[in-house]
Amino acid sequence: SSKGTMTKVKISGGGRCNVLHDTSKPVREILNNYPRGKKEITGLLTKRFTPQMAQRWFEDRGVQLKTEKDGRMFPTTDDSQ
Repeated sequence: SSKGTMTKVKISGGGRCNVLHDTSKPVREILNNYPRGKKEITGLLTKRFTPQMAQRWFEDRGVQLKTEKDGRMFPTTDDSQ
């Protein structure tokens, strides 16, 4: 990993990192919240890695997530670090 790795993530969103969208919603609804990347993540979220599995992946690594009113999910620390 280089010194600049993830630098864009650090500065975007005020230092927070939106990692998922409300995993309690159906996959189709989740995908509608990714208009620029919907095509790229459709297969991933429908065939290989469910949103719930993605949430569990973060939590298994000690990153607790929270869901905001608009459905975006962030680490509870509100810090991309």
